[in-house]
Amino acid sequence: MKQKSKRLLAVLLTALLVGGTGTAGVFAAGAEDISAAFTDPALRACVLQEFDTDKDGALTAAEAAKVKVLVAEEKGIASLAGIEHFTALEELNVNNKGGNNPNQLTALDVSKLPALKRLACRFNALSALDVSKNTALEMIDVKGNQLAALDVSKLPALRNLSCGENPLTTLDLTQNAALEELNCEDSGLSVLNVTQNPALEKLDCPYNALKTLDVTQNTALESLFCRDNALSALDVSKNAALEYLHCGGNQLRALDVSKNAALEMLYVFTNELTVLDVSENAALKILDCSSNQLTAVDVTKNAALLSLHCNSNKLTTVDVTKNAALEELFCRDNELTAVNVSHNPALNKLDCRENYIASEDAVLLPPSVHPLDLDKYWFNPQKIPTVAPEPEEPAEEPTPQKWWETLDSWLQWVLRYLLFGWLWMQWA
Repeated sequence: MKQKSKRLLAVLLTALLVGGTGTAGVFAAGAEDISAAFTDPALRACVLQEFDTDKDGALTAAEAAKVKVLVAEEKGIASLAGIEHFTALEELNVNNKGGNNPNQLTALDVSKLPALKRLACRFNALSALDVSKNTALEMIDVKGNQLAALDVSKLPALRNLSCGENPLTTLDLTQNAALEELNCEDSGLSVLNVTQNPALEKLDCPYNALKTLDVTQNTALESLFCRDNALSALDVSKNAALEYLHCGGNQLRALDVSKNAALEMLYVFTNELTVLDVSENAALKILDCSSNQLTAVDVTKNAALLSLHCNSNKLTTVDVTKNAALEELFCRDNELTAVNVSHNPALNKLDCRENYIASEDAVLLPPSVHPLDLDKYWFNPQKIPTVAPEPEEPAEEPTPQKWWETLDSWLQWVLRYLLFGWLWMQWA
């Protein structure tokens, strides 16, 4: 009997050692099912669909260890519990894009993902995010959450940060020397220091409360979008690579773009400019300087210009005869008496309303172009020039009454008095 027991034990031990089928296989290293750790049903379904490689309805630790990218946009996920098992994960994307089944994340723990390089969770409801353990992070997109603070000081490799539409109020980037792109729009920022980010190529910081912005240390900057702040000055003289500058909706009284030869698009509307010199910007294609106090705009050196918006200034002339490539001219609400676009055969939009243009004869179109050929053409109504009122004629002095006219008036009062007295006596 003992001999049989020994033989049976030997068989079982052999089966375990060689990783046999049945119950022995369940306990093989890395073969246990960990799918229950993903407590959110939507996330578990997504994980099993993507990473259950043998399609046995289970997710093993071995399968999880191979996962490097998890994209779960708009899956209706409310919790990411379980992602700590993806220890090799390099990219996590749980963005929302405005679809019908948005994720609803209020918390996100990425502290157990040391290999993470790209994190995208825009338009969720996160109120806090700790990335201090993710030192390999190169890209973070947390736009449109509820973050009151975001600490990126432990991320020396960070190259791209999008944190706009959060109630941040402050943002420290002094430890992110590798940063190349920053979007912090509409975040309640009153101060933004990018002087320690020499690699910065793109800066989007519109719709904040910035009174100053120093970009003199950002010599690699190609795009600056800082509209609708409270800037009274902006120095871009050190940004020779700048191609796109949008600083509309500020309080700028002067802007020097003479050192920005690469500039192609300039939006400087709704400021307080009285002068704007673009003669050194030969590459300029789009210029919007509407709603300033300009009395002149010289674009004769801008042969590449495609679009000119100069509405609501004090212009008496607009010379576009050197801009053969011009496609649209918006010069509404100025003091123009004529518009000459006869040298602009590519023109398809023209708005010259609210000027002192007496008739359409003063609008010179290209010889072969009829107003109906334009995609958009606005001419009327014109301004009504202010005309000084004609002096009023002096009032005639009253003619003195004759003596008999005075006597007649006196007798009428006496008769009225006597009649009133007689009526009173009759009534009494």
